[in-house]
Amino acid sequence: MKRAAKFIALAAGGLVGFLILAAVILVVGANTGPGRRAVEALASDVSGGTLTIQGLAGRFPDRLRAAEVTLRDSTGLYARFDKVTFDWSPAALFAGELKIDTLAVAGGTIERLPVEESGGGTTLPPLRIAHLDIGRLDLAAPVGLAQLRGPVRGGGGPADHRRR
Repeated sequence: MKRAAKFIALAAGGLVGFLILAAVILVVGANTGPGRRAVEALASDVSGGTLTIQGLAGRFPDRLRAAEVTLRDSTGLYARFDKVTFDWSPAALFAGELKIDTLAVAGGTIERLPVEESGGGTTLPPLRIAHLDIGRLDLAAPVGLAQLRGPVRGGGGPADHRRR
């Protein structure tokens, strides 16, 4: 009986060690040039081409920078954002929350609202952005009542990552 318990403990320890090693390899790999290009391709593949990221930089996974981020639907491009900074807490997703410390965009254009696709959509967890800074946002007339252009700033205060 002791022998079986020892074997199970060793197997569990080996599995945990393997998972930790895989996570370390993923994080280290994603912080290299080829790893960043792989993340860019993966984002497009996983989103079905809805999201494209170019010029990914920063520290993966929590302090990301991108030269360009675009959003597409079945009829084509509907939004483009340049020089994007995305500082967030991936661990908060385990608590069912999307906590973003900083979302900064040098410039962006939203040409139209996305087309609603059949089959439902993706539900995001509750979102909290502590600091939002968009240097210039151009909204085309189909998005609002009229064409708008200007900066956007705001946020919900500091993102506290402790569970309340």
